[in-house]
Amino acid sequence: MAERVHRALRGSRLVTVADGDHVQYRNDNACVDGVVDRYLLDGRIPARDMTCPGRPLPVPAGAAER
Repeated sequence: MAERVHRALRGSRLVTVADGDHVQYRNDNACVDGVVDRYLLDGRIPARDMTCPGRPLPVPAGAAER
């Protein structure tokens, strides 16, 4: 879906978060925070589409003990 919208919006950039969950902005993902902050504060967008690493999902309590 996001890719279809991206193609329809001329000049847009698609920022993909690999292996992540929702709510990446302002949630300890420096790559996403940097992209969004630059856009909101300066109106700058990335030069090209990009992928940010995802913030890993939390390990369920007790899973590390197994």
